[in-house]
Amino acid sequence: MTEKLPSSLEKVAPPSRYEQEQTHLTDLLAQTEHDIDTYHNAVLPLVEQRLLPEKGFNPAGVLADQLYDVDYDQDLIFEALNTRKGGNLGFGKEAETIAPNSSLGHTIFTIAQRFEFIPREVASWPHDAFNLRLGMGDSRAEKLPRTLVEAVIVGGGKGATNSERLHNALEDIRRGIIDSSKIIVATCDRPVIDSDEKETLTTFQLPLAKSEFDMAVADLNYLEGTTLDPREAQSFMVPFEQRKWVKGKQLEPAMAEGKYIETTVALSGRDVRVILVSAPFDPRRRLPGGNMAIRANTEETFIAAKPFLADEIGATVVIESHDIWINAQKVIGEEVFGLNGKRVLATGPRRLDRITYDAEHGFVLNKPEAVLDEIAKTYRQLVELKMKIMTRLAYFDDSATSES
Repeated sequence: MTEKLPSSLEKVAPPSRYEQEQTHLTDLLAQTEHDIDTYHNAVLPLVEQRLLPEKGFNPAGVLADQLYDVDYDQDLIFEALNTRKGGNLGFGKEAETIAPNSSLGHTIFTIAQRFEFIPREVASWPHDAFNLRLGMGDSRAEKLPRTLVEAVIVGGGKGATNSERLHNALEDIRRGIIDSSKIIVATCDRPVIDSDEKETLTTFQLPLAKSEFDMAVADLNYLEGTTLDPREAQSFMVPFEQRKWVKGKQLEPAMAEGKYIETTVALSGRDVRVILVSAPFDPRRRLPGGNMAIRANTEETFIAAKPFLADEIGATVVIESHDIWINAQKVIGEEVFGLNGKRVLATGPRRLDRITYDAEHGFVLNKPEAVLDEIAKTYRQLVELKMKIMTRLAYFDDSATSES
């Protein structure tokens, strides 16, 4: 008679990929719901100061009692808090100005510190000379949990953004703060035609090129002494959007042609693969004001980075951003990489002049209207992320039902 092994010694089959994905998404949903609840409660004082009676709210009543729920309220909260007309105005071109020393300015300051849109402490003078030159504090990547990172994703942008973010990604790996052998710079072919942008690059003595992608290539050459030529970029196919799930079936997205160029740089004895990607954009996408898209947005540039990541559940990616944009870019990272099984972290330095000292009012937040818009945008993106996670989990439930 064969004796049965104790349960502790029985072989247990490792979880299937299906089970790993479902567990990952369930955990991501729980974290996202927690974040939404926390944001919702925190922004109510801001909403109370900006909701007009003609919107149907009684200013004498308790606002929380007049709202519906954290998901349903997202449009109303976004409308009350956004300052760039739903994204139709550029960064730094907000439709209104909020006095830093006003009651609203102080409320924005408090909430922005709570959610680390700005540092919880006044930034010390940076040790990093390049960051100081650009008016930025030191890298804050040391606050990230220490773990093996599959790739650092550098979000592209206007002006000195590429240089700033790429520099910090390179330095974080060089100094051993981030343990990774891959950097993906996610950009697009947006033309550099803005006179303010050109002036910024000239002022900081940074490379100037004809497009955001070309600028990213020039920045790497400038920072690391590489000799890449953007004209030698190779083409690859990228989905316009993430796959949609309809009645348990995955619909293939339309594809478009992107381009990339790559090299290897040595950072403190480690060979690091640097891939610079130019993302296509979905010409069917409309901007909040109704106009058709003319360039890739952050989500589309992140999607273009996905083919350069391994198909592995649980691997970590770090979004390298900066200043007040870190939180929103982390949520977009969750939508693109987190929904596909990655653990997403985000980091980046902060502007030195975001918080200043006023002899009469103490520490104040500069340009609180810009910070308020990022708070509004991040809250909306969290709700949208929640809906996408629930859709994906419903797909798993439909698949399980059809198989049984």
